[in-house]
Amino acid sequence: MRSGSSLLSSILCSNPEILGYGETHTQYYSEFDLKKLMFKVYWKGQDYRNWRDLKKMRMDHKYILDKVLHNNKIIDENLLTSERLYSIFIIREPKRTIPSIPDLKPHWSEEEALNYYLNRLLSLERYSKLINNKERSLLIRHDQLINDTELVFKALKNFLGTKL
Repeated sequence: MRSGSSLLSSILCSNPEILGYGETHTQYYSEFDLKKLMFKVYWKGQDYRNWRDLKKMRMDHKYILDKVLHNNKIIDENLLTSERLYSIFIIREPKRTIPSIPDLKPHWSEEEALNYYLNRLLSLERYSKLINNKERSLLIRHDQLINDTELVFKALKNFLGTKL
């Protein structure tokens, strides 16, 4: 949260090989939830008015995107070891992140914002250790996304193996 993940999601979803719309709020208890994610993203991303419209469903994207912002979403963390799952981590320095959290959560104190940030970093560290594969995980810093966009785009293209 407050890391530039909305901008990154928009950039990724502008690629025709990637389908998503940002945060789906899915909780991942098992691999079945990955299938539910696929259905949820395809259903929302298309213009369906009735069940017959499903015949028009185009399911030829290389990737389905979900933006996971909170620690309570990946219940079975072993899912992160799946060879089919690619993870992009985006982080932002605390100096700018923590004061911006109350913009979204005005009822949070500075201490709650700090605790959220610290707990999230600890979870991201644990996730990266579980994945433990540089071919399936990528780290982007917020300042890189803003100030070195060309480098970030090249890294994303190489990491995902996309045409654009």
